[in-house]
Amino acid sequence: MSAKRVATTIAGMTVAVAFAISADAADLRSRPPAMMPEPVYDWSGFYVGGNFGGAFNREDAATPIGTFSSDPSGVLGGFQAGYNFIFSPNWLLGFEGEFDLTSAQGTNNFSTPVTAFSVSSDHNWYGLVTGRVGYVTGPWLFYAKGGAAWMNADYRLAVNSGLGGAATVSPDRTGWAIGGGAE
Repeated sequence: MSAKRVATTIAGMTVAVAFAISADAADLRSRPPAMMPEPVYDWSGFYVGGNFGGAFNREDAATPIGTFSSDPSGVLGGFQAGYNFIFSPNWLLGFEGEFDLTSAQGTNNFSTPVTAFSVSSDHNWYGLVTGRVGYVTGPWLFYAKGGAAWMNADYRLAVNSGLGGAATVSPDRTGWAIGGGAE
């Protein structure tokens, strides 16, 4: 064989092998896509957020001149911050503070044999400090919470007869909160 013919043969074999490799690669079946791992939801750590909604209350009070009831209602908005700690694969402990401003107002009119009165309450703000325990399943957190609650309101007593007069007090009141939810 001549050198020219050997070079042509080697070149031809090289091209043939290259086409065979590329043809073999093109004919390979594609692998199924790798299974994506399930996302892991981590509810632990610090958080902060805002809220907006409605405030609906029921107040009953006994005074020397009579008993009155009021149903203050209005809008509510504020923020909350807290910290959660996962203490087993599915259980959570946490604490949260919340502060909300509100426009909740209510009025009740009542009368005695001598005169008529109007009692109103205007709620200014609410505050909460609560603990919570929860159960985590996938992306969901189910929880129960409870703790201390505070509010500030303006209470007005107005005499609606010929005697006239009004009085306003603005106490901070302490109470409790309990509830539950899902996130």
